[in-house]
Amino acid sequence: MSERNWNEEATRYETALDDERAEQLAQKLGVDINALREIRAGWDGEAFAFPEVDETGSVVGIGRRFRTGAKGFHGGGSRGLVVPTALAEASGPVLVVEGPSDVAAARSREIASVGRSGKSLGREWLRRLAAVVEAREILIIGENDANGAGQEGAAATARDLAALRRKPVAWSLPPSPHNDLREWLTADRDVTGAEVLAYLETQRTDELPPDEDGTATAKGNGSPPPAPRPFGLSSTAEPFPVDVLPEPIAALVREVSRVVQVDPTTPALIATTALSAVAGNAFRVRVSRSHVEPSLSRYIFCGQCSGSRKSGTKCRVCGPLDQWAHERATDYAEKARAAASDTAVWSKRADRLATQAAAAKSDAETDRLRKESEEARARIPPVPRPPTPYVGDVTSEALTRELVLQGGATAVLCSDARGLIDNILGRYRKDGGASDEVYLKAHGGDRLDRLRVGSGQESERVSHPNPALALCALVQPDKLAELVNRSDLLESGFLARCTLAMPPSMVGTRFEREDEAPPDPGTMASWGAILVIIYNERWRIVDASEVAGTEPIELALSGEARALRLAFANELEARQADGRDLAGFRGFASKAAGEAARLAALLHLAEMAHRERIGEAASIPISADLWRTAEACQRWALTETLRVIRRLSAQTHERRAANVLAWAARDPATRSQLTDRRILAARLPGIDTKPRLLDVMSQLEALGWVTRQEQAGQRRSVRWEVHPTAFSGCRPWEPGPAESAESAESADSADLLSGSGAKQDELSRLDNRESADSADLLSGSGAGAPKYRAQPGRLDELTAAIDAYREDHPIVGVLGGDLHRTSGTNGGEWHGPCPRCGGGDDRLRAWPTPATDDYPRATCRQCGHPGTGDALDWAIALSGVDASEPGARARYLAIEGYLMSRSTNPKSSHEQTWSDL
Repeated sequence: MSERNWNEEATRYETALDDERAEQLAQKLGVDINALREIRAGWDGEAFAFPEVDETGSVVGIGRRFRTGAKGFHGGGSRGLVVPTALAEASGPVLVVEGPSDVAAARSREIASVGRSGKSLGREWLRRLAAVVEAREILIIGENDANGAGQEGAAATARDLAALRRKPVAWSLPPSPHNDLREWLTADRDVTGAEVLAYLETQRTDELPPDEDGTATAKGNGSPPPAPRPFGLSSTAEPFPVDVLPEPIAALVREVSRVVQVDPTTPALIATTALSAVAGNAFRVRVSRSHVEPSLSRYIFCGQCSGSRKSGTKCRVCGPLDQWAHERATDYAEKARAAASDTAVWSKRADRLATQAAAAKSDAETDRLRKESEEARARIPPVPRPPTPYVGDVTSEALTRELVLQGGATAVLCSDARGLIDNILGRYRKDGGASDEVYLKAHGGDRLDRLRVGSGQESERVSHPNPALALCALVQPDKLAELVNRSDLLESGFLARCTLAMPPSMVGTRFEREDEAPPDPGTMASWGAILVIIYNERWRIVDASEVAGTEPIELALSGEARALRLAFANELEARQADGRDLAGFRGFASKAAGEAARLAALLHLAEMAHRERIGEAASIPISADLWRTAEACQRWALTETLRVIRRLSAQTHERRAANVLAWAARDPATRSQLTDRRILAARLPGIDTKPRLLDVMSQLEALGWVTRQEQAGQRRSVRWEVHPTAFSGCRPWEPGPAESAESAESADSADLLSGSGAKQDELSRLDNRESADSADLLSGSGAGAPKYRAQPGRLDELTAAIDAYREDHPIVGVLGGDLHRTSGTNGGEWHGPCPRCGGGDDRLRAWPTPATDDYPRATCRQCGHPGTGDALDWAIALSGVDASEPGARARYLAIEGYLMSRSTNPKSSHEQTWSDL
């Protein structure tokens, strides 16, 4: 049997890959076609083909990738390297990645790269690799596998290659949660090749060649390990494109930013929402022959830490609306009193006539009285509309009523939206479901029709055929995370309708002087006039619609603007294909073009109002320049929204990682080295399986907080050494003593995780089942330092320690297991198996957030409950300590670092030892 000519086969397959198939593959992988051509990608009739070569460039085998994503290899060949044709021309270090798709992703950023065939290489592959790269610098890129195999493979390859080349070889990992290099680059289309190399350089680990005796030299040759890096360094917000806004609005944003000393993002977002508020349901915008955006509603959630002057920013931007309402308050009060008086008179007359009609002795008399009763009831005046351009903290029921009262449209502009988000999350519903129906209908312009609004005994129906709502909620990042982490809000489409932002905080840089200039009167007056003109026009249209039954005014894009919108919409659609950067965010991407059209219409109304031609808004098309402005803002909004979602999703992993460090810091003597079994036995919140544990530890290892130890023999347990910084009170989201340039970049994540100084219980409420147990790290207490040091003998010290333990240890975190919500009783009741006696799906009952002043507690129907059933007594019971012994609680608290040890010899009769309590 003749030997196959792999070079000829590779060339034949390469020729068979036409442009159409190449484009399909490029879109699926999220890479450039030119990069696929560089690695000689082909088509063998059934699957995509990728040749692998030896050190001479000869093809020795061909890998396969089917349309389904399945992979294979042509029989008879041997595994080699994926070497792009332009490797010699590419500058910089050579990234050694796994597989052809990662090579194509790297080449799409013009990064030198070679592909290996697996997580570890044999001797022949290593020899080939060393020959291909010659003397160039090498960086092995691993993968963030949950079981750690990707990291181990990269480290092993680097060690073996260092031994072969007799010089150090480094390995690195892409940022978590991305699994490999291609996933990172396709998720972040804007990252440049230089930025990729710079990040990988910060994560590198050097593997040194062995000494003369064959043993590997320790990294750093015995020097102290480098300081670990803080969490979240790569998450920074892009600046809002203020300069593209029309000048009246851009000038307002700059003035508010200067006077209040906030990032321009916040006033810009509030300003666009204010335009949406005054436009209401009086306008819509046609984007094509077949589609019209039914309203100009805009939903925005802006996460900002405490002290960010949220209220001051909102008041400056929305001041004209507040002034408008104030000027009409007196007139409204008089109308309301007159209407109430007339209502009482005519209601009473109508009721009296109806009673007389029921008692009439003839049909003619009955008909006459009923007619007079109906005429009297018809004279009951309508309820006057209060001058309320917007509301703040509001329930869904009250918002529905306010929408109808305000002619079908209102706005929610809230500078402290914690209560509002609680309402949306359904915290006060018995079933715990989200209350987003009114928001979905108002954004889509769907008929709003609800019965029994409110808690009254009588039925009440409110409805409107054309609702619209504007929403801008400023809130602390922990509450924003709680909103983002609700999967039902994502599935319903509510979150996809929202712009999410977390502007940089200026807290700590807002130094005052005595010569600050006030806001420019002309700028503020121009902005106020724009809002009032549009708002008055809105009421003119709404009032006419209620009389004549007309529909909203339809705005239209110009021909050039329509062409630009079409290109934008088709671009977003293409990027949602499998393997492209927006494939995982299709709900957000599919609505981006519509959101841009709404914003373009709002900017058009602002321009018409500024030119005092608001009545001509429908007859003058929306210009291409305004569309470009709206598109630029929407591109920013989509990028920022996805950044916030990724950042808050990563925060879940960081919170679990912080749990591990906090738990280790409580006992430096015995927890400086950790094993997977010991960590799992600790039942830390959110770390209940080994894959999840390994994922957390991989993140800590990548950041330098732990170092994985080599395993001896067949030992299955994994061991890590904790960095000494973890025992010094250093918080993992703050720079260590050796950090310099990176320290400024960590400010955003510090605000996010700590709430800029907020108590840990604010972070804990992000997720009751995964609350952070990091009191020592957050409080900055030293390793193992007791939390309370009151004078010996005082009973309130024990009480304070118990309260502190309850605060730091949510009951569901102590219980673990699979708890599920069963009712809303007493703040929410949860059932699950009992961790003490085992078994049963609903044997255990827990109340993690009681509605009363009671503390969180749990009880088991089978075995009863230990002590009071709070977090402390459950922790003692599950630890195996005999809770019936005198002083069990105090001794346990002392072990955990919440109490000072007590002498057994009291100084006086009124002082008691812990065992006596």
